[in-house]
Amino acid sequence: SFAGEPRMTDDLKLPPTRQEFLPAVRRAPFGELTLYEITESELELLERGPPDSLFLNFAISLLSVAISLSVTFATSTIPSDRAFMVLVLLTIVGYVAGLLLLILWWRTHRSKLAVAAAIRLRLPPKSIEEARSSGA
Repeated sequence: SFAGEPRMTDDLKLPPTRQEFLPAVRRAPFGELTLYEITESELELLERGPPDSLFLNFAISLLSVAISLSVTFATSTIPSDRAFMVLVLLTIVGYVAGLLLLILWWRTHRSKLAVAAAIRLRLPPKSIEEARSSGA
């Protein structure tokens, strides 16, 4: 049947008006399909998405600014005390915030990889799966 053609099904208990609008379903099976079961906390971690790239981008930016300001201190003299204090403060904030964001990136990056590895490890090796299916 074609996709727009009404289709009657006996196995579904739908009202007659809904049965007319069911689409025709064509299925092309996979050679092998692997399903992984995950916990609610793992799903939530995966749903949150990767904030790690944002952490890394800001860390690189802040550390670049801090290094640039450090080079400025080493290569020039700043006559104004106020300007000197502002630049020192920006340098310290740049290093501290950049390092904190770098640590956050490393932790979230590693935790996402650890969750994916833990999920993959639940799948038994192929030889064990074949032994189970042939013995059952």
